[in-house]
Amino acid sequence: MKIVGKRVSTGAKWLATKVAKYLTTKGATNLIVIALILTSIAFLALRQLSRSELYASVDAVSELVRYRAVRPLIATIPLTNATLIASAEGCVALAGDPSPRVTGLLQPSEGAIVSYRAGAGRIAIQIVGGRLVSEKGTRVAATFQSSGRADCDLVEPVTVRITNAAELVRPLPIAGPADIGQEFGVPVMPTGTTSRIYDILWEGRVRVFNRTYFSELLVPVADAEFPLPIGSRLSGGDNLDPKQPVDPAIAAWYGAAIPVEQGLQVSATTISNTLQLYRPGTRRDEMETLGLSLLTSTFADSHAIVITGFVIVFGGVLAAVASWMGLWRDPEKKQ
Repeated sequence: MKIVGKRVSTGAKWLATKVAKYLTTKGATNLIVIALILTSIAFLALRQLSRSELYASVDAVSELVRYRAVRPLIATIPLTNATLIASAEGCVALAGDPSPRVTGLLQPSEGAIVSYRAGAGRIAIQIVGGRLVSEKGTRVAATFQSSGRADCDLVEPVTVRITNAAELVRPLPIAGPADIGQEFGVPVMPTGTTSRIYDILWEGRVRVFNRTYFSELLVPVADAEFPLPIGSRLSGGDNLDPKQPVDPAIAAWYGAAIPVEQGLQVSATTISNTLQLYRPGTRRDEMETLGLSLLTSTFADSHAIVITGFVIVFGGVLAAVASWMGLWRDPEKKQ
């Protein structure tokens, strides 16, 4: 039994010597291969940990805001002494006047496209698309609700004119995939009026936040603030075609628009990994995607920085200790 144990010990020692010798003679190649394998594993792990959806905060001043209403209750617009132009059969609140001054709630239908235009202290709201109610393509764009009267279904297009922005009861809601501004391109013929609205985005910025891996806390991403040039258009990825249904894969925006001197002050948030920027002077299909690299979004997390620092320090200490103890020396030289 002692002879067998001695042979096994000798064989294991011989195998360890051969492996160590092979690693010593083929050290450079093996180190490269091992490093590539470990690096690939590390990047795959980071890929699994990285967030595919990032939190974006949008602030802009624009004459035009458009969005697809995905939550009608949140998208409801309070009106006070506003001019409403719409087609509604059997509606007592709108009977007898083609453009009545109304006070009540205007609720867009799910999937309808809501547009806000503002300038010179005035606001224009238009709602198209919405719920299909006949084979001829008739769509109910919104529902008007007034105190003490039955609700009225309004057929597209629905137009609201507010001559005094100060009469707004609350900011205009945004509750769905949105577009801010319109590409600044070929000019239209001037009409001599100074209050014309050109749908221009005057200024804006996008600030991006990431979520921590374990605690799900929002953390700002360094160097992830994008300025929006004048005359550009920021889009959430929806083409805002009123005939198209709601696409749940496209992230909704939630926020509000407040009238200011140059149009509307827009403040909204969305959870998405990409936003589309259409630069001024480009064709409609030309866009830039505001995105983040894997490492940028990953190492914005403080937990990832701590883990990475621990691995680096541990590797350095391990190498120093191994060198001091002579673990990396050639086994043949130890004998």
